[in-house]
Amino acid sequence: MSIIKDSVWQFLQGMGETQVSKHNPLLLTWLISNLTKAGKLFFDSYNIGAFFYNLFQFVFFSYVFSYSLVILYRLKIRKLYINCVLAVYCLCPLIIGYIGVCIKDTIYSVAFLLFIISLYEMRLSEIEFKRFNSVFYKINFAISGFYIITLRKEGKYVFLFMALIALVLSQKSNFKKILILLLIIFLASEMVDTVIYKSYNEVATVAEASPREALSVPLQQVARLVSQHGDDISNPDKEIIDKVLVYDTLSERYNPMLSDPVKNYYCWNSDVTEDDVILFFKIWFKYGLKYPFTYLSATLNQNYPLFSLNYNDAIYYNSCELKFWEIDQLFIKDVDSIEKVDSVFINCYKLEHQMPFLELIANRSFWCIALVIFSTIGIKRRDKWHLIIMLPLWATLFICILGPAVNGHPRYVFPIVYSMPFIIASFLCKNPILDCIDINWSNIIKKQCLRKRS
Repeated sequence: MSIIKDSVWQFLQGMGETQVSKHNPLLLTWLISNLTKAGKLFFDSYNIGAFFYNLFQFVFFSYVFSYSLVILYRLKIRKLYINCVLAVYCLCPLIIGYIGVCIKDTIYSVAFLLFIISLYEMRLSEIEFKRFNSVFYKINFAISGFYIITLRKEGKYVFLFMALIALVLSQKSNFKKILILLLIIFLASEMVDTVIYKSYNEVATVAEASPREALSVPLQQVARLVSQHGDDISNPDKEIIDKVLVYDTLSERYNPMLSDPVKNYYCWNSDVTEDDVILFFKIWFKYGLKYPFTYLSATLNQNYPLFSLNYNDAIYYNSCELKFWEIDQLFIKDVDSIEKVDSVFINCYKLEHQMPFLELIANRSFWCIALVIFSTIGIKRRDKWHLIIMLPLWATLFICILGPAVNGHPRYVFPIVYSMPFIIASFLCKNPILDCIDINWSNIIKKQCLRKRS
C-alpha cells in the first residue's frame, strides 16, 4: 500500500499510537486502521489488511470509471470518443498512479465523478421516464454523496452546493424524491461521522482541526507584505501580527509556493484571543488597500501551477511510504520484491511527463485549462446544461485557490482531473444531452397527456 505522510498520521491515530485528530477525515482514519487490523485478526498479517484497503479502493475506482463509459455509451457518444476516454483512464498517471495510494483525495475525487455521472443520469431519467426510480441509480447517488461529505472537510459544503444543482436540474415530478434522498444522504453521513467521533473520543480526546487550513490566502498575503514592506508597518500593527503569526521570523518563513511555513504558526500562542484575531484581519484589510498588488502577487505566486503546463508535478509513491515514522514498522513491513516492481511503474509514470501528448494528460494544469476552455465553449453554445454540470468543478478550483491548493502536489484538483475526460466526451456530440438520444417523441407526448388527465 502506498501511503502519504498525512495518511501515515491517520493510520497511527487509528492504531492507537497517537492522538486522533479531525485534521483529516475520521472515516478514512477508521477505514485504514480497521481494515489493517482485520488482516491481523484473520490472517495474522497487517500487510494483508493493508491489501484489503487497496482492494476496496481499486474496486471503487474500477467501478466508477467503467460506469462513466456506460453512460457515455447511453448518450450515443461516438465509439472513438469513448475509446479516447478509456485511453485517458488507462494512461493518465494521475489516475493509475494513485489507484493504490492511501490518500483522502482519491476516493473523494472518484465519488465526485460518480456524483457528476448521477447528474447526467438524472437528465437521462427525465427523458426516458424510467431511470430515477431505479434502486441501482439511487445507490450510486447515495454512495457518491456519502463519500463527498465524509472524506473531505469541505466536502459537506461541496455536497450542499451539488445538491442544490441536482434540485435545480430536477423536474417537478421528481423534486420531492430527490430532496428526500439528499436529506437522507446528508443525515446518514453526519450520523456516521458523529458515531466515529464519539467512539474515538471515549478513548481519548479528539483534537479539533485548526481554522488555519482555510486561511492560506490572507496569511500568505500578510507574510509577503512583511517581507516586502516591513519598514512601512507601524509598531502597534507589528505587535498584533506578532501575536498571531510571530512577526520576527515571518519574512524568513515566507515561501511564495508553500503556505505551510506561515500558517503553521497561526495562533501559535494559546493566549491569543478572538479580539486579537479580529484586529489581525483588520490590519490585513488595511494594508490590502494600500498594497493591493502585493496581495495579488502572493496569491498568483501560490496558485500559478494550477494553470502552468511547464510546472512539474510528477509526484508518485512507492508501495510502502511508512518511513516517516519509526513506529510504523511494528505494523506494515516493506516487501522488497513489490518495491522493485513498484519503482518500475513509478519511473514509467514520471516518463510520461516527458512524452508528447502524454505529458499533457499527466499535468493537472491541462485539465484546469480544459475546464476554462470548455466552459467558454458552453457559454458560446448557450449550453446551460453543461455549464451547470461544471459548476461543482469551478467550486473545487475556487476552494483550491483559497486553501493550501498547490504545495507542489496535484491531488487537490483530482476532482477536476477525474471528471473532465467524461465531460469533454459528452461535449463532443453534435448537440448536448438531449439530441444525443434516440427519443420516441410520440410516446412521450402520450404519457404527458395521460398524466395531465389523471
